[in-house]
Amino acid sequence: MHPVLIIQNQPNDGPAYLRTWLHANGVDYHIVEAWHQTVPSNIRPWSALAVLGGAMSANDPTPNLFRTQILILQAVHSGIPVAGHCLGGQLLAKALGGIVEKSPMPEVGWQRVEWFNTTESIKWFGARPTTNVMHWHYEAFTLPEGAVLLASSPACPNQAFSYGPHIGMQFHIEVDADKVAVWASETEAAWSEALGKYGSVQDIPGILSGITPNMEHHQKTAGHLYRQWLSTTGWAEKLPVK
Repeated sequence: MHPVLIIQNQPNDGPAYLRTWLHANGVDYHIVEAWHQTVPSNIRPWSALAVLGGAMSANDPTPNLFRTQILILQAVHSGIPVAGHCLGGQLLAKALGGIVEKSPMPEVGWQRVEWFNTTESIKWFGARPTTNVMHWHYEAFTLPEGAVLLASSPACPNQAFSYGPHIGMQFHIEVDADKVAVWASETEAAWSEALGKYGSVQDIPGILSGITPNMEHHQKTAGHLYRQWLSTTGWAEKLPVK
């Protein structure tokens, strides 16, 4: 069985609950640390692809971002499922012909999303997904042609889309408590400038106090999504029954 490939774009944006879920379900995986390792040139050795977030722009002309988009296109053409998280979702959208541009409003912290009551949205996120998801973005993607919009928010209309067996998200469904706490300890100029200007940008106490009431349901939604992401791979028959 081929392992899952995870592209991690920076040290503080690791797989977190995605890694926990893969471990718990016996799924083999390999992480490429793209800030000092080269992104592979061929998707064939892998059964699925997960692309994580990062503070850089999907439009930055860096070699590994180009390589990641090529890998995404290979996966799409080969039917190998892709799960894009925040920057990863933007890279998936861009590879499919969408545009990554300044978000209508930045979103930072625990923010509400509207899940569409459609068969496709329920398939990916479940019948009762988490009310709030973790965000940290200043740019956003447009919907690629042929993609299906699954979720929206007042601050940023395009929150999640599917494209066949592939899923792109503007939010960070992969977070765990440790990852959120690390982010909350690393304030940035863009966050400081947006705080108080936008209701969609949360302060540090709000981010930290949201961990306990939100995380369990957040991770249940993530687990549902990851099971669907691997449903077309050989790992599907090895996953424990729900």
